[in-house]
Amino acid sequence: MLVTSGLMNCIAIVAQDKDSKAAVMAHYNTGLAYVVSSKTFSVDKLTAVRSTLLKELKKAVSDPDVEYFLGMGAVWFNMTYNDNPKSTDSILWDQRFALLVALKKVFNTEPTKCGSTIEFDVSTSQMNGNKTSSTPIELPDEWSSAGLEL
Repeated sequence: MLVTSGLMNCIAIVAQDKDSKAAVMAHYNTGLAYVVSSKTFSVDKLTAVRSTLLKELKKAVSDPDVEYFLGMGAVWFNMTYNDNPKSTDSILWDQRFALLVALKKVFNTEPTKCGSTIEFDVSTSQMNGNKTSSTPIELPDEWSSAGLEL
């Protein structure tokens, strides 16, 4: 089991070899990839994270067939749309979709779980997001197609 906690504006990224099930996880602060001037997320910085994960995975599997799994920190889920463009929720609402677009470009997948703690069961390739250890958060079924529309 791979676990990362304290996810707020961060994301959990897992790279797993499909055959051996070997996996590595990164806890990444999305603020490091945010580009203020364009209100987007740097594909280059996220690609560097992907490269680091692949390098670490290759220590266990020489030629991995990689699948990526993504989980979002609680900040990205716990918001409501607000018509005031200067409100924190409105700003995060727009940033969330910019983040989804960048993640889709780099990892060819989108987050499926959300929480302050993300767990990844290596044996089953299942990710779980929890606000607390007893409260799982599932993202809506439509979530994974939202970034495809942007």
